[in-house]
Amino acid sequence: HHWLFIYTPLVVHIYTVGCSYTHHWLFTFTTLVVHIHTIGCSYTLHWLFIYTPLVVHIHTTG
Repeated sequence: HHWLFIYTPLVVHIYTVGCSYTHHWLFTFTTLVVHIHTIGCSYTLHWLFIYTPLVVHIHTTG
């Protein structure tokens, strides 16, 4: 949940940039998440641990 609270502002920011761009980004990102999830749960958790600090870094610098 804490990750969602950090990630949501990023999504909202991208959404305000442009609806068409957002939908394209969401489609691309969703496909990536689904692909990673199908690889394996352990790899998915590992990916989340790498990606979460990235989002936190972007949120703190922006």
